[in-house]
Formats: sequence, structure tokens, C-alpha cells
Amino acid sequence: MNRMKKSKKILSLILIAALMITGINIKTVKTYAKDTNKKAITAYRKLLSKEKYKWREDYSSAPDVNKTKNYKFACIDLNGDGIKELVVENPEACWADGSVKIFRYVKGKVKKVLLCHGFEWYKKSKIILVDDAHTGVYWGTYYKIKNNGKTVKKVEYSGTDDKSYKKQAKHKEKIYGMTIYYTSYKINGKETSYKKYKAALKKMLKAKKYTKIKLYKNREDNRGLYL
Repeated sequence: MNRMKKSKKILSLILIAALMITGINIKTVKTYAKDTNKKAITAYRKLLSKEKYKWREDYSSAPDVNKTKNYKFACIDLNGDGIKELVVENPEACWADGSVKIFRYVKGKVKKVLLCHGFEWYKKSKIILVDDAHTGVYWGTYYKIKNNGKTVKKVEYSGTDDKSYKKQAKHKEKIYGMTIYYTSYKINGKETSYKKYKAALKKMLKAKKYTKIKLYKNREDNRGLYL
């Protein structure tokens, strides 16, 4: 009987110690996120305050693509880890440049996470959809942004309006009066059926509609208010 009481007492002490350690870890993570977020915002402000920023590493056909005064921005925690990302839209960028960039503060530096022409953000699941179309080809990828600034492709699709792919299509639908033949659906990089794709998407997104992100003109007063 005494041995049982002793065992229960030891177990209780172990549980109390575990809860204390968990509490300390949670507090440490929150403090780290708060401190890092402050550093991130300072770094984003520095980037946006520059007169010019090299939008593309190589040549761009758009003459004003590097002038930051034309940019629009939003500062928002896209992946839910307590550290905000910087979204920048460049209206002067041509199609080849990509008009939207997502930046993240990683190891003391501002790192480009994504370059695209726009995206949809699903707030509840912290998932980003980047979709596009060009010369009859349509594609989309649902991303998750990791803490190290890398992206993970969760779900993908691609298709074409070329009728010769009709027999290969896993699914078809009309967009703006054109029939799109979707030939590929992937979950975590593996090819799958349209049915499984839809089921995975529903489970992952946890919402039918995306959250619209408001962008602000890159001015000093807006940087003070919205960073």
C-alpha cells in the first residue's frame, strides 16, 4: 500500500515537472516570436524606405520596376507563427518580372519566399494559393510557408485549353467561356485523381473563401501605420 502511494507521489511530481517545462517552452517560443517580429518589421521598413530595390536579378524591360515609391505593401503573419511576412506588389513590373513578392525575415535577413502575379490566402489553414495562366496553360499550387522561409507544395493542379488533351483530362470545366482540360492533380508531389484532390483540398483549407489582403501605398506615413 505504501509502495503504491509512493509510486503515485512520484508520478504526480513527474507530471508537475512536465507541465512546468511545457509552460516554460511555450513562454520561450512566444518571447522569441515577439522579439523576432520586431526585428522583421525594422528590416521590412528599411527595405521599403530605399529609393530603389532590385526587383529582378537580371534585366527587366520595365523602366520603373526598381523604384520603391510605386510599390504597395502589406505586413501580415501568413503562416501563423507570430512573425509577420511582407507582401509587396509592384505595379510597374511586367509579366516576366512577376508583380508580387512575399518576403520573410530569416536569420537576420529579409528573404524572398515567393515571386508570383498574386495569391489567395486562406487564413484559417494558413495556406497560400498561387495560380496563373499563360498561352493556353493553367496551373495552381497551394503552399505552406515554413519558419525557415522555404515553401512546401501541398496540392497542385495543371491543365490546358488545347482540345487535343481531352482524352487525357481527369476533369474539365468552363472558365470565361473556354473549356479547360485538367490533366494533372498532385497531393504532396504525388499524382492523384480529381476526386482525391477535391477531398484533400476541402480538408486542408477548412474554408471555402480566401481572406482578402489589403495593400497600402509605400509612403512613410503608411509604413508607420501598417508595419
